[in-house]
Amino acid sequence: EGRNGESIRAASAFDRIDAQTARRLAKIGARAMRRFDWSLNETATRLAQRAGRGRETMRQLLLRASTESASAPGALPPRDRRLIDRAARRAIPIAVIAKRYDRTPAAIRLIVNQRRLSRIRRWRLPTGAVIEPGALIALLEHPLLRESKRFVAPPTIGVFIRIAGAVGKPAAATERVLATGRRALLARAGAIAESMSRSSPRAIEIDRAEADLRFASILRARLIGSELGLALDTIEGRLGVTLAALAPTHAVMAHDAAIDALINAISVFDPTRGGRLAASAGLAINRALAPVERVIRERPDPRGGSGETPLTPLNDWTRRVTPWCRWLDLPPLFTRCVRELPSPHNQTIALLHGLTDPPPMTPDEIAEKLGMSRIAVVRSIRAGLRRLREMARHESSSTGGAPTSVG
Repeated sequence: EGRNGESIRAASAFDRIDAQTARRLAKIGARAMRRFDWSLNETATRLAQRAGRGRETMRQLLLRASTESASAPGALPPRDRRLIDRAARRAIPIAVIAKRYDRTPAAIRLIVNQRRLSRIRRWRLPTGAVIEPGALIALLEHPLLRESKRFVAPPTIGVFIRIAGAVGKPAAATERVLATGRRALLARAGAIAESMSRSSPRAIEIDRAEADLRFASILRARLIGSELGLALDTIEGRLGVTLAALAPTHAVMAHDAAIDALINAISVFDPTRGGRLAASAGLAINRALAPVERVIRERPDPRGGSGETPLTPLNDWTRRVTPWCRWLDLPPLFTRCVRELPSPHNQTIALLHGLTDPPPMTPDEIAEKLGMSRIAVVRSIRAGLRRLREMARHESSSTGGAPTSVG
């Protein structure tokens, strides 16, 4: 008793943890394990220090809480998780989704974030550092990357010929800045995705990765736009005829083959290895035109040179420059309607997608810029997306077109 008096006095002051305190500590511990990827023992140690309790007491408390959680309604099947993800992308309120599936809003957000992370990892982004983090921050301030004008795909063959003829050869310095910025953004997004816990990914980090991917799409479209002159020259050189002199179907076929070859060439181009994009892109376009040349030779179209070709419409290739465009970018109809949204929805959505001034921002960056809280920004974006869907449905029904959806 003389040697251990302090321990005896502490033990004599023992009291049980009441149910309310136990639930609060279990909730804090579970959140810490998800957020920081701590082990059970590490969480128990830190929780014991915070609560002034024994480490083993906290460990047993966390174990009981996890057992009770496991006896709650089981994990949702994959189909329900897909539907939850789709509903969230369509900006249906999280509370509504949670009520539908008898889950808490936090559980629904976790499922959505897990799906977002799974998509990013599925795109197999590069993870090696292209340039140092500090150099990337400086590069993102480069005037060439801060240009507000996005590249818009030519809507017809005639517009494509006119734009391609005016582009000329891209400057090596411009090509290198755009390509390096694009590659570095992909590497940063890939590194973020690889560093996150699969079981409890953080929305803030996913936001950063998605903003980088949106910016990379913008830069890739600009790189393709800078090579349109090369595409036109290669088409006409390989086929031995001007694009306008081809039949409409053959002209569209040649154009699409050249654009797809450009997209693929840019996706594998690494500016750190030296060389010019134009060299590899020219070879890729030339190879892609071989089957087109064979079709033109074997199945000639009598409408060639009839004057219809310049007016022939083209598909918007900016919607396929990256695998994530359909998931992260606004549909063209939504983009056209953003200005008609009330404030602050028009601002938050425009900043999220970089519609006015690149680069696209994360909700945290938007909150800092507009003097709002993060949750207010997220709610504004979701409310704006719901309004855009209503506007798109109204326009589709008035024009007889199909309704537009996100993702």
